[in-house]
Amino acid sequence: MMVIQRFHSAGVGRGAQPITGPARRFRPGVLSSVGATVGVVAWGSVGVWRAGHEDNNPWNQTNPIAYGASKGIILGTLAGLFAALVVRRLGRTPLRAAAAAFAGGLLGGALLGTLRGLRGPPDPILYFMDPMPDEQWYWSLMLQHWAARTILPAVACAVALAVVAWSSSRWLWRPRQIAVSTGLLWLAVSLGMFVLPSVIAYDGTIEGNGEHVNESAIAALTAWLMALIALIVGVVRVAFGLSPRRRGRG
Repeated sequence: MMVIQRFHSAGVGRGAQPITGPARRFRPGVLSSVGATVGVVAWGSVGVWRAGHEDNNPWNQTNPIAYGASKGIILGTLAGLFAALVVRRLGRTPLRAAAAAFAGGLLGGALLGTLRGLRGPPDPILYFMDPMPDEQWYWSLMLQHWAARTILPAVACAVALAVVAWSSSRWLWRPRQIAVSTGLLWLAVSLGMFVLPSVIAYDGTIEGNGEHVNESAIAALTAWLMALIALIVGVVRVAFGLSPRRRGRG
């Protein structure tokens, strides 16, 4: 009798009742790992677009790529954590878990960018430009930036989180498998962030640019710092999952 109850509580098998366990099973580490991985690609892609549309000194044009990917780790992790919190509260069935993960992921990924946009225009893209007047920023221009640079990458994260939440609610994963797989995601992110500055490095002669001559170096150091954090998280999670004395907790 106990075996049948466990079988049905996992939502597996013919005639299984609506799942009530996903919210209890869900660990923040699962969605935060997926969110960070997708976030690097999503916000990094925004950085690629910005780099291709900026009329700046050549050695500074690629900075948005490194900054975007670094921001993606932070915002993607926040999206995953928000999604996990909402899933724990509302994810009683696979469909509700997916909807909750999407809503939480969208909120977590877009909240900081939205608040930043509401505070006023960003710093000038070109170093020799004057600050943008508030009347030029608010409404149409702000909405364009918000939709393209905040909402689109946040939606990409939210969709990925919804898929993971749905699949995780349908099938029960072993804790050690979750810990190792999510740890490998973090290691993949760290590897990409470590090599990113070298891939996008400017190949040419750098001439004087006043106080902004070291902007590219700062962007590279930012990417390497985020890579180091991702590396540490990945090593800890993989080691935790492979430990014979402990059970990974996802």
